[in-house]
Amino acid sequence: NNGAGFYERIEETVRITLRYGFTLVSIGAVLMLFIPAELMSLFSDNAEVISTGATFLRYSAFTLGSYVILVVKISMLQGMKRPNFAFLIGASRQIVAPVIVFHLLINV
Repeated sequence: NNGAGFYERIEETVRITLRYGFTLVSIGAVLMLFIPAELMSLFSDNAEVISTGATFLRYSAFTLGSYVILVVKISMLQGMKRPNFAFLIGASRQIVAPVIVFHLLINV
């Protein structure tokens, strides 16, 4: 689609993929918001682990949509033979941002 210049097909694919991704993630987010302790109890019997994990799941539920966008857009860029920008996004997300955030959390 990219090589042939059919950019509208790329846009359509991205829209459909985002729609499916948000649908699936919404189901997970609802579960994470409303039954986080039950989900955590599938992995541990320790009450402290379940409590801490349930809190984490509640917060994480609000970030799931961003992962859908990130994965779909990076895949789109790689499919369009533009991996450099995808690399910059990944590097900033996994290296630069944590260094800044951890510095602020430790020193402020």
